[in-house]
Amino acid sequence: NKLNPTKKELTIIKNQIQDEEKAISGMKLERNDKSKKIIICIGKTGHGKSAFVNRLAGDTSLMANAGPCRTSNAAQSCTNELQKVYDKNKEICIIDCPGWADTGG
Repeated sequence: NKLNPTKKELTIIKNQIQDEEKAISGMKLERNDKSKKIIICIGKTGHGKSAFVNRLAGDTSLMANAGPCRTSNAAQSCTNELQKVYDKNKEICIIDCPGWADTGG
């Protein structure tokens, strides 16, 4: 059946989202501080989530690869669990999530 691989992929993504929601629900300090903002970066592997987080954290390197999050230029997984990072002013908590359709995270 042609739909079986798609159903399997959707089940994997659904389970990953549930795991991430559970991990984020444990971040009580960030969630209970009304002065803090939280940004959760989700999406496919290799689409720039970690580079975006690095930029928000103040990384000014050419490829956004000198920040707290590991990055790759080959759409290979670098993030294998939720990573919590703060912007340079400590006003925003940014959560970098493993990619969907991940190669190893």
